[in-house]
Amino acid sequence: MNYQVELNLLFLVFLITLILISIFLIFQKKQIDKITIIFFSFSFFIYSGYGLSNPLVNNGYILSYTIFLLAILLSYTLAKRQKKKFS
Repeated sequence: MNYQVELNLLFLVFLITLILISIFLIFQKKQIDKITIIFFSFSFFIYSGYGLSNPLVNNGYILSYTIFLLAILLSYTLAKRQKKKFS
């Protein structure tokens, strides 16, 4: 098993996660929505982001990680806004 970690890649992925969290927290009004975004994003970072810092993993997956996290956060934010319009 290779448990080595490239700290600069780990910092980059962590920074990307923090930036996306801070952007999408602006659009949330309820506290439960903010907590949901924070917990999902950090659990996704632990599950997928930490593995990206392994030297055996291709660096191109950072873009996939960013796009997937962006898509999930965007869909959650838009779904919450659409629900408010129909209620």
